[in-house]
Amino acid sequence: MHIVSLLLKPSHGQHFIYTSPIGGIDFLFKICIYGGIILSLPVIVYNVLRFIEPVLGGSTRRFIVWQSLACALLALLGMAFGYFFGLPAALHFLLHQFTTIQIQPLVTIQSYLSFVIVYMVGSALLFQLPLLLLFINRIRP
Repeated sequence: MHIVSLLLKPSHGQHFIYTSPIGGIDFLFKICIYGGIILSLPVIVYNVLRFIEPVLGGSTRRFIVWQSLACALLALLGMAFGYFFGLPAALHFLLHQFTTIQIQPLVTIQSYLSFVIVYMVGSALLFQLPLLLLFINRIRP
């Protein structure tokens, strides 16, 4: 339940609904699946790098290890930036900008989770741009 409260914190008390009998448990299952994928990524990346290690040279091997560490650090920084700064601002704008007396937001927990996941992945990918530029600069014609 700590992960649920962590995911709901940027909404600042917004009330959520689910529209099907299994909506609540579906939300919890998705959190478990996404959490498992995130926690297993370092092991997956390590095994892929160990698999391709025999065909790599010494300098390429060092470059890949450096890139992998930088990629993980930048992804964590991007997700932290998205969580602490971007997500609260985006939710405030999207949930309060378009309301009137007759129009109020009624957000399902599934749509909120989908939005948060897409936003966090997008923030992590946005912070990968410096590495992408370094990689493109390393390629020689």
